[in-house]
Amino acid sequence: MLKVWLKHFFQQNKYYGLVVVLIVVVSTIEWFSHNLLNYQRQAIADGEVWRLLSGHFAHLNTMHFLLNMSVFLFFPFVFSVSSKIWFYTSLLFSLLVGMCLYLFSPGVSSYVGFSGTLHGLLVIGLFHEFGQVKGRLKWVYVFVLLFVIGKVVREQLPGFDAMHLSNVIDGAVIVDAHMYGLIVGLVYCCVEKLIGFSKVKL
Repeated sequence: MLKVWLKHFFQQNKYYGLVVVLIVVVSTIEWFSHNLLNYQRQAIADGEVWRLLSGHFAHLNTMHFLLNMSVFLFFPFVFSVSSKIWFYTSLLFSLLVGMCLYLFSPGVSSYVGFSGTLHGLLVIGLFHEFGQVKGRLKWVYVFVLLFVIGKVVREQLPGFDAMHLSNVIDGAVIVDAHMYGLIVGLVYCCVEKLIGFSKVKL
C-alpha cells in the first residue's frame, strides 16, 4: 500500500521527487565520503565552490535527515505550489543561502542541512496560500509567518542555545542559515509579487 502511494505521489510531483532523491543521494555520499560535499568555508575559498550548494543536501546523521525530510514532504499537502517551483526554488535558495553564509558569516566554518532552505520554501508556501484564500483564513498564514520570523529573531538573540538539538543531530543548529533562508524567501516573494512567476524564469 505504501509503495503504491509513494509511486502515485512522485508521479504527481516528479520535480518535487527530484529534490528528495537529490537529498538522499548527497546525504548518502556525504556519510561515506567524509566531508566531500558539506559546506566548508576554507575548501570553498580554495576553489571547491560546489559546496555552496551541495552542503544543503547533506546531513549530519539519520535523525537530522529525517527531521528535515519530514518537514519538506509535508509541504505538498498544505501548500498548492507547483512541483516545478519547489524544485527550482530549492536549488536557488540553497545556493543563495550558501553564498550568504560565505559572504556574511565568516564564523561559520562548516555546515550541512536543508533547514535554511526550508525556511525560504515555507515563506513561499505561506505567501502563495495567502493569495489564494479569502476572509479570516488569511490571518492564519499571517500568524504562521510572524511566528517563523519571531523564531528566527529569537535564534539571533544573545543567550540562544544553538546546541539544544546536539543530542539528536550530533551538532549545533546553524541559526544564520535559518535567517538567510527566511530573507531569501521574503525577497523572492516580493519579486514574485511585483513581476509574477511568468516573468521570473527560474
